[in-house]
Amino acid sequence: MPIKLLMVSGGGVLRPAAPADADRLERVPVRTLVTTTITRSPSDRMRAWYRALVERLVEMTDRWPDADQAHRELMIKCGFFESVVINGRGDVRFTPQSTAEWDAFQWRSYVDSLLLKLATDIIPSIDSAEVRATVEAMAGMSFETAAREVA
Repeated sequence: MPIKLLMVSGGGVLRPAAPADADRLERVPVRTLVTTTITRSPSDRMRAWYRALVERLVEMTDRWPDADQAHRELMIKCGFFESVVINGRGDVRFTPQSTAEWDAFQWRSYVDSLLLKLATDIIPSIDSAEVRATVEAMAGMSFETAAREVA
């Protein structure tokens, strides 16, 4: 199963971009050979902030078994899906949009939508100030810093 990380390069070494990335990297056994694809994106800060948010939501609630399931459900609940399939029994299956090629503006639009949806529909009892403070510590930056590249 692939592990998605944001890394920062410096001096010929890749380092985790945020504490949440370091936690994911620790899941890889020492001396394991891994394949790496390096891509540069203008939306890395917003993506890192969002991933820290999803990890925190998984930790705080029993709604999702892992961050991937949470991400999928959150995308769909915010209306960011590519297709809807309804089979003969009436079962509905949504396919969330791929975020792989999103630019900073798309990330900002989604995160803004998600923060509003979290507070109003998904987890209205959540203490948003506590979540935000924890997410900012996990991501290693404030939401404003992450969003600055979009302004």
